[in-house]
Amino acid sequence: MTNLGVHFIDMALFLTDSCSAKTLASAYQYSSPYDIETYATSLLKLPSGTSLVLESGYAYPMSEDSKRENRWTIVTENGYYILAENRLEIRGYDREPVGIPLNTDSDIYYTVYTKTTLNDWLTGAKPRASLKEMLDVNRILDDMNAKAGL
Repeated sequence: MTNLGVHFIDMALFLTDSCSAKTLASAYQYSSPYDIETYATSLLKLPSGTSLVLESGYAYPMSEDSKRENRWTIVTENGYYILAENRLEIRGYDREPVGIPLNTDSDIYYTVYTKTTLNDWLTGAKPRASLKEMLDVNRILDDMNAKAGL
């Protein structure tokens, strides 16, 4: 959750224009000799009433197609938003579901992220995620860790 899930927490805060969330439950699993969770799941409630179910982890044994387990479901007053298996599904109430193919392997985005971040810094552009957003996410992660017994 610390390495992978924070991005999805940040995305949920951004999509719902929130800066906090209440952690209802978290559970982490360990299956390696290192002190890092290999799988984590958490249930969050945002101030708007939106709920976020988040699963993240390393997909062991790894394959080229399956490196990480990243799934999230955001439920809002407007419908469901589900990311899983390289697909974003938007299920708006009173509308037909829409499925959008989306590569969820974050490795392919590192080059774009690095170039964009360096360009923003060089040109003085406001960062897309500032230290404030990082602090908001970290507070939620701290609460999740506490709920997971860490």
